[in-house]
Amino acid sequence: MEELVILCWNIRGVNKDTNRANVKHTALKNQTNIICLQETKCSNWSQSMQNDIWDVADHGWAIQNSEGFSGGLLTSWDKDLFEEVGVKTNKNWLWISLRSKNTGVKFHCVNIYAPQEPREKREVWKALSIEFMKDELDPVCFMGDFNAIRSIEERKDCSYRRADTHDFNKFIKDLNLLEIPMSNDSFKLEKF
Repeated sequence: MEELVILCWNIRGVNKDTNRANVKHTALKNQTNIICLQETKCSNWSQSMQNDIWDVADHGWAIQNSEGFSGGLLTSWDKDLFEEVGVKTNKNWLWISLRSKNTGVKFHCVNIYAPQEPREKREVWKALSIEFMKDELDPVCFMGDFNAIRSIEERKDCSYRRADTHDFNKFIKDLNLLEIPMSNDSFKLEKF
């Protein structure tokens, strides 16, 4: 499959012009193919707001509106490169199935904003595992704000719950997922 560049960002609100401008600048600078935003805090997207975050003329998009002033997800893709095959939504994730127009390869892009509460997080991992088993032969990329860390060494300005780490690592292990590090904090995935 060709190089795939994904911008994945917990934006903490898109209602400010500056936040949308920052997304657009970063997407342009990194020649982004797909944008995944978490915590948009937006319950009413307009086409002009969507256009404010990306300079791609023809783009597809799927949203999960926020509940009040928290949550909210947006996934957008370049329609010149990808054909939408399907969209599944949940209040904590957007599962977008795309097909590359260059190679014909189908893949899934899952944008996640996990809850803080451990029990609710376990429910998210379970639901995602069920969806994964339906499409396990296709490449799947899980990304977003998991509100969980893999080890105590990853902790930066967040609380640490051993049970969260255990549940998150079990989810990764059970699905045989690979962790792909971000490059240069530019959110660029080198090869997919």
